[in-house]
Amino acid sequence: MLHTKKMSNINKIAILQANPDKKELEPQHPNDGYKYKAFFSTVFPQATFDIYRVFEDQFPKRVENYDLFIITGSTYSVYDGFEWISRLEELIQEIEKEDKYLVGLCFGHQIIAQALKGKVERAKGGWRLGMKATEFTNTQWMKPLQNTLNILYIHQDQVVKLPAGAKLLSSNSECGFGAYSIGSRILALQGHPEFSNDYVQALLPIIKERFPEKIYDDAMGSLNEKNDGVTFAHWVKAFTEQG
Repeated sequence: MLHTKKMSNINKIAILQANPDKKELEPQHPNDGYKYKAFFSTVFPQATFDIYRVFEDQFPKRVENYDLFIITGSTYSVYDGFEWISRLEELIQEIEKEDKYLVGLCFGHQIIAQALKGKVERAKGGWRLGMKATEFTNTQWMKPLQNTLNILYIHQDQVVKLPAGAKLLSSNSECGFGAYSIGSRILALQGHPEFSNDYVQALLPIIKERFPEKIYDDAMGSLNEKNDGVTFAHWVKAFTEQG
């Protein structure tokens, strides 16, 4: 019996870049838009990508032009009250209504929850930083199957209430709502699977003053650990192949 390889239904991807550029890290580490494009190109090599700098009020004109939307991390908080954040929430609601695929990471994870009537707050435990072993509740679409992924984190806000109908995929004592899905179209993760260890090694010293000393030192020490971010990229692809 011949087995044919399943063709991806993702041909056009919009990256909604919510984070300003870190000029100090270029050209060795490109800005978030290009970082996300390079990361997801590994699992969607046939797709074309458009990058929208939503924090500068650049938005797609038509939702129907894209198969998948990806919202990046950000130095902004989802409750900062800027007009572009409200506009992004409206876009998320339209994406859900049009039944398009949507993935959110860190800020993206939080803004999807907020836009769909969940809730985001400053974490009581403060900054969560560095490589963290992240346990997942496995579902049928998670391929390759792996119970725990080492994923990088940089956040001090977190989701404290999920939108109605969301399925919790990851939870621990530090972050109760670490990953979730909504139906078969929306997937969100608090971490940064797109970050490489080298990138975070270069980034943290630049923003060191934001963090308590022990949290910073522990995070820098964690960068010797294996990074499983690419597995999450494969999970995103598998998520879009559920049918």
